[in-house]
Amino acid sequence: MNSQFSCLLAISGSLMFLATARAQSTLSFQFADGVPLIYDSAQNVTWTQDGNLSGQTFDFADAQTWAANLSLAGVGAGGWQLPDSDQFTSIYSQLPGVDHRYGAQVFFGPGASDYFSNVQPEYWTDADSTDFNFYYGYPGDQADSSLYAVWAVTPGYVPEPSAFALGLLAGGLALGKSRLSRK
Repeated sequence: MNSQFSCLLAISGSLMFLATARAQSTLSFQFADGVPLIYDSAQNVTWTQDGNLSGQTFDFADAQTWAANLSLAGVGAGGWQLPDSDQFTSIYSQLPGVDHRYGAQVFFGPGASDYFSNVQPEYWTDADSTDFNFYYGYPGDQADSSLYAVWAVTPGYVPEPSAFALGLLAGGLALGKSRLSRK
């Protein structure tokens, strides 16, 4: 009985830790149609986990076209767009540290999948002649002909919770139920 209670208590504690850690951040890893995504509940937008999905740089007009034509994770063309400065500021302000906010992997949470990948130092925003500097964390004024990376968001799209999180919760509930039914 004591070991059963201890096991249930440990699972409950782990789930509470994950929930508390997530509550401090508005960012959460999601997985939709085989595509890793990051949902920002403060801005109600979903980002691609890959911060440079195209692998290219664009001028402002081509950046808008690329984002508008993106079809990914069950969201068709026209459902993706360039983020605005507030959306960029929201994710930037939640990243730990002060100097390594771009690069191969940029972590934001406690989970193994809680990171952005391929984050570039500068991006186009949805506003004409406005970029977002991910190194310093602020928008700037640039000529529309400048070449920057593109990071797409889709507003209002909330992907299903990740299979990992659901599996952890279901496993914990099943274990607790089986332990209790043995009484």
